[in-house]
Amino acid sequence: MWYNKSMIKAVIFDIDGTLMDSFQANVDFYQRLMVAAGYKKPTKAEFKDGIWRTSWDEIKHLSRSDNDAELRRILLIGLSVPINESLYKKQKGIKAVLGGLKKRYRLGIVTNRSKESAKIALNFLGLKEMIRTVITSSDVLYGKPNPEGINLVLKKLKVNPQQAVFVGDSLSDAQAAAAAGVNFVTFGKRSLIKGGLKTNKFVDLPKLIATYEYLQ
Repeated sequence: MWYNKSMIKAVIFDIDGTLMDSFQANVDFYQRLMVAAGYKKPTKAEFKDGIWRTSWDEIKHLSRSDNDAELRRILLIGLSVPINESLYKKQKGIKAVLGGLKKRYRLGIVTNRSKESAKIALNFLGLKEMIRTVITSSDVLYGKPNPEGINLVLKKLKVNPQQAVFVGDSLSDAQAAAAAGVNFVTFGKRSLIKGGLKTNKFVDLPKLIATYEYLQ
C-alpha cells in the first residue's frame, strides 16, 4: 500500500541507548545505590541484558526482593544517590538530526525513566525546549513493554498509531511499539523486529523514518 508524504506526522524516541548512551552511568548509579541500601555491589554481569526496566523493576531484579516496603525503601535511598553525568554520551549529530526532524514532524519521548530523571537527561542533551511532549514512568501505571506510554504520547501529539514512528534500542521498546500499533525503527546493530528497519548511526534516522511515508 502506498501512503502520501503527509502520512507520518510524529516521531517518538526512547532516551537511554537511543538519544544517548547511558549504560555506564546507569550501571554506576545502581551499583552505588545497592551498596548504600546495604546490599552487595552488583557485578557488571548482572547488567548483561542492558538496563531497560523501570527503576522499580531494576531494583527488584538486583535486590531479588518481592517485598514492596523494601523496594520502596531502596527507591527512597536512590533519591539521594547522584548520577555521574560525566559518564553520559550524546549520540553524534543529535541536535542537527532532531532539529531537522522537528521541521517535518511532531516529536515526543516515551521513557521508563522517572520524571525527574528524564529532566536530568534532557538537560544534559540540551533538548528540553526541542521536545515538549515527554511521557515518563511517573505518568503511567505501567512502563514499557506495556504500550500505555506510547498510547498517551499519541493522544498528546494528536496522531493515530499509523502516523507515528517510534525509535528505540531495546526489546521492551519494540514490544511496546508493536502493542501500540506504531511503526518502529531499531537503533542498534540488530533489528528487534522481523524485517524491521535498523541503524546504529543516528544521522541515518531521518531517511529511515521517511521510508515509512511510502511503501509499507
